[in-house]
Amino acid sequence: MAVPVVLLLCLAAFQSTASADLLSEYARHAVLDPAEKMKLFWTVDWDAKTVSFAVEAETTGWVEFGFSNVSGQMIGSDVVIGWVKDNKGYLTDRFITSESIPPIDKQQDYDLTGSQENDGKTVMKFKRKFDTWRPAGQET
Repeated sequence: MAVPVVLLLCLAAFQSTASADLLSEYARHAVLDPAEKMKLFWTVDWDAKTVSFAVEAETTGWVEFGFSNVSGQMIGSDVVIGWVKDNKGYLTDRFITSESIPPIDKQQDYDLTGSQENDGKTVMKFKRKFDTWRPAGQET
């Protein structure tokens, strides 16, 4: 019986250090897919009226995360697309207007605060103000 217990303890020790660090850095978190390959972490700063986010995804290349006004529909969503290249993070604010590559917003409402890509995982950290409203038609 000791072998299975030791094995479980060893497996627990190999938990992603990124996830463990993010759990201690952010107040809230959620798993965004049934396979648990994409996780969202966030903390609200009520005084500054901002939200700080981290998205951890089991992927390399790029990561997309967004907010929808219409029951999770992609069209009409405000999204960020982030990636890491040569150890440098990049993040663009976009608005999905059709089923195609979303155009980059003229007004960039997200600030990249950190990024990393290790062991097949990408972590993008960013923040935004509560209110980034623009009149209809001025999203991009």
